[in-house]
Amino acid sequence: MILSTGRQENIMKPLSFEERLEKLESQIAFQDKSIEELELIVTENRNTIDKLQKQLHLLGERLQETSILAAVSEEAPPPHY
Repeated sequence: MILSTGRQENIMKPLSFEERLEKLESQIAFQDKSIEELELIVTENRNTIDKLQKQLHLLGERLQETSILAAVSEEAPPPHY
């Protein structure tokens, strides 16, 4: 049983059905707002992760190109040098 304390009374009395319902509705509204905020954060994080994955892919390609160029430049010069 949910109990509340009255401001002017020191005795505890049970909450009425309407008070319990109002409290539950308030909690649900708070949870709905929290869920919406978390969904926005998750969406922002997903977008950030996508951008970072693209950048990582591009950096990997550049590294491979650099490695290939370095390997070619390390080859012995042609015989006419």
